[in-house]
Amino acid sequence: MSHTPQQRLGDILAREPIDARGFGPTGGRGNSERLDASATVLVRGQRWSATARGRRHEAGDEQRVNTKQNRFRGSFETSRRPRVLSDRTHVKRLDIQGLRTVAVGLVIANHLTGQPRGGFIGVDVFFVISGFLITGNLMRSESRIRGPRSAVIAIGDFYRKRIKRILPAALLVLVSIVVAAHFLFTATRAADARTAATWAALFGANIHFAKLGTDYFGETAAVSPVQHFWSLSVEEQFYFVWPLLLFIVFGLVARTGRLGAARVVAGGAMGLIIVASFGYALLLTSSNATLAYFSSPARAWELGLGALLAITTPVWAKLNYVTGTVMAWAGLVVIAVGAFVVGGDSGFPAPAAAIPVLGSALVLAAGIRGPQEDVPVLTNQVMVYLGDASYSLYLWHFPIIVFLQPVLANAPTATYYASALILTLLVSITAFELVENPLRIISWRDPLGSLLRFSPDARRRLQMGALAAGASLCVGLFAPTLKPVVGAAESEAESAALSQLVQATETATEEATPETAKQVEILQALSATSWPTLSPPIGEAASDKAPEFAAKYDCMYPDPTDRTACTFGKGPKLAVVIGDSIGVSWMPGIRTALGHRWRVRDIGYGSCAFLATDRKLSDPTAERRCNSDREAVVNLVNSLAPDLIILTNNQGAINSLASGATGQEAVTAWTEARSDAIRSVSASGRDIVILTPPPVGKAADDCAGAGSAPADCVSGIGRTWKDMVAGDIAAATATGARLVDTSSWFCAADSGRCPIFVGTSPVRTDELHLTATYAEALAPLLRLSLLPSAEPSSASGSPTPESETSSAPAGS
Repeated sequence: MSHTPQQRLGDILAREPIDARGFGPTGGRGNSERLDASATVLVRGQRWSATARGRRHEAGDEQRVNTKQNRFRGSFETSRRPRVLSDRTHVKRLDIQGLRTVAVGLVIANHLTGQPRGGFIGVDVFFVISGFLITGNLMRSESRIRGPRSAVIAIGDFYRKRIKRILPAALLVLVSIVVAAHFLFTATRAADARTAATWAALFGANIHFAKLGTDYFGETAAVSPVQHFWSLSVEEQFYFVWPLLLFIVFGLVARTGRLGAARVVAGGAMGLIIVASFGYALLLTSSNATLAYFSSPARAWELGLGALLAITTPVWAKLNYVTGTVMAWAGLVVIAVGAFVVGGDSGFPAPAAAIPVLGSALVLAAGIRGPQEDVPVLTNQVMVYLGDASYSLYLWHFPIIVFLQPVLANAPTATYYASALILTLLVSITAFELVENPLRIISWRDPLGSLLRFSPDARRRLQMGALAAGASLCVGLFAPTLKPVVGAAESEAESAALSQLVQATETATEEATPETAKQVEILQALSATSWPTLSPPIGEAASDKAPEFAAKYDCMYPDPTDRTACTFGKGPKLAVVIGDSIGVSWMPGIRTALGHRWRVRDIGYGSCAFLATDRKLSDPTAERRCNSDREAVVNLVNSLAPDLIILTNNQGAINSLASGATGQEAVTAWTEARSDAIRSVSASGRDIVILTPPPVGKAADDCAGAGSAPADCVSGIGRTWKDMVAGDIAAATATGARLVDTSSWFCAADSGRCPIFVGTSPVRTDELHLTATYAEALAPLLRLSLLPSAEPSSASGSPTPESETSSAPAGS
């Protein structure tokens, strides 16, 4: 009995579904291999071909489906009946590949340029897609389940395929990161990268970064090139549980022969998981947004919604053509809005992640009815190919961005962006065509044989991967040559200034002042062409934190009613430092500067400047603490009755006023809020000093890697620092407080350029905070500024925090 090509296609699809890439469930060695050149159907003018081993067989004998039913359901047509794209007949969804491109494009743009501000929601789009596709694959396995034994076999088959799909490409990236970090990073940062890579290889990267307290939206330390693996870890942790639950349901219900009931039970279970996970995410986001961001339980609802769509496929398959098209476009609009509206301060991941999640769900549900030929933004060839390679693009883009940043730190921004984008595309295509795609096609049972039987199309793709590899190598070797020699004019001017300053100090009859001596050291550092011997070494600067950061001292986030926390020394006078973590980093220098006659209390008003106004922060917990504890901090300070109050904070605080003010409006608002705060703790005979922070600069771990020079780590004084200091100057004038401008302690007075080390000490542990060593080195300058009438020599010999900690109530 003869069959038409369309009948043959329908028969094969009915017997053995084809996976999302067109391969049979056995990796291309099932009935899908029998599809020949006549097995092609055109649906509404669009070619849909079954493929075997990645090879597209195109037919001369084609049938165009124009029936009214198929026009609105977009189904495959055989001579017998239409077939919708359900979970039992699964072909490559071009719209899903396009949606993957949208997701990875948003992530890459955000990581590279910071725009759009919500581009990180691309990860949430990936979560929904992953939950939908994986659960769809699991549902298609239900036909093989006839009891617990077959369920166990299906589970093993799932994990075998999952390992083959995910692990090789991921391990290649992780090994590359570890090798590159060894040669390009400082020793400390390279060790951190090795540790993070180990966690990532074990699918625990999210746990690792949560334990470190990594702030995805406001990290000031050097970023780990492995950080983006957190999302892969969340996915795999979800799939450690969900497939087991799903197969248990089908294995138990299969004995009754009622697989429809199994679908209902599975859908109900997933519904409960979604509700519970979303509720937990809401609670955790409000209490600890950093932990919520990396938490698998707080993210499970995103993957779960995709899974629920897959379980309820028969419902969505009934959509008509118009409804499906409108849903697809609406979903894309929702995702686009989320990319520009959602931010780290929006309550993320819950409830804000609901925007991209629901948008993604609309696109996925709309495409179940059939091909999305009227959504060309998703289904064109470029979007589909990039979607195919989206996993490689995601894996490779972040380490390339991180490793290339110090190499092109002083290059024009456009040069850096273009280099990172080109290198990401080339390396990702190389990995996709030479590693990821071949390993996906090769059979584990006959790897050599399946390799030798590669189709001409597969061989062409290997050749394209080889070309991309060669281009990647060329770009990688060429990129460092784009690094310009900067600061030549400034260096000449600074060298001249240094000579004049040194000559003046040598001919002076009196010893040079601490300010002059510090400027000499700064100019010498700016003139250095190689790294001198530093203590600690520049590669260990990140570890040289003030001891007051240790949790046992309770300096950060103290109870504002506790009078004894974070108090050092036993002298008769009391100084209180009020500020954020910048104030804590100043503590070694302030303690040493004030000496034995003073007790020093630090109130680490975590992430908060001392202002009489509300703040808007990315971390809801920190925001709540800033705004609600303000009055308690004022009451505590007044009850302590200090002789000296020192106010200091991160320069970025001026950009986080709840009013949203910017520019000159922010300066005015800052002046008013700072003035009111100063007045609230003012008292007769009480000295109040505003200590300006070190200007934000490059972190040593970012700029001082292998092959670097001191000039690579030079930074300047930015607009934000100047705006905040302008507001503080005005507030000091209005209230009678004193302002100490510390910029000349970190930067050349004439050029405003700031080195990463001064004398023999690294300056910062990261972009913001002082090293303990340099803070102590500033003690003579601090003493002159805080106690103008004191003798400079009396500042020496301050004990360590361990020997200074007072058990008596401060002010007693």
